[in-house]
Amino acid sequence: MAQTLKVRKDDTVQVMKGKDAGKRASKDASRRPSELAQCRKVVLPDVVPLPALANGFITFGYFGRTVRLNDAVLAVWARLLRALPTARLVLNSAPFSEPAGREQMRARFAALDIEPGRLDLVYTTPQPRTWAAYGEIDIALDPFPHNAGTTTIEALWQGVPVLSLSDRPTVGRFGAAILHAVGLDDWATDNADDYVARFVRNGAPKVSSKGSTSSPGA
Repeated sequence: MAQTLKVRKDDTVQVMKGKDAGKRASKDASRRPSELAQCRKVVLPDVVPLPALANGFITFGYFGRTVRLNDAVLAVWARLLRALPTARLVLNSAPFSEPAGREQMRARFAALDIEPGRLDLVYTTPQPRTWAAYGEIDIALDPFPHNAGTTTIEALWQGVPVLSLSDRPTVGRFGAAILHAVGLDDWATDNADDYVARFVRNGAPKVSSKGSTSSPGA
């Protein structure tokens, strides 16, 4: 079905709640709602049931640039995987079309005690295949200190909730701003410990179908 994706953000979330907010933002900017993104009409896949319902385990995913996957991000994501021993992680990005890119990422996670078999390193193209691939993950993970933008919107559009960690404005608050716009403020966290604990406090979120995932730790 051809659909138009349009998301608005409240700049109060992005600008005013970060570190040194008063030094970086004007009052006018902090109060002005603005359009974050609008995609042209495209044919998007239908939202599908959560993979966890059939798989019996949670699948995390990140479909953005690997340059944002710094050591701190991988360390926190490894903590999530260690806390949920059956969970898997899908990373979908261009470098994983090459064996060297896949081997390098597996080695980085292996250094964090994550077995290579728990990682699915793929690259889907053209874009409609990537949108469809969101149907294979349960929870999208947002990197930091530079949050994702477009991939967060696409994940939410496909019914996949996003777990974000807020950092410096403005690039570190993209996730919180987008989540606020769709009423998912409690999926935005303020530090690495909360990022992990918010999700694993009760073992896993209670889920029934895409779009009706309960809050982490609910």
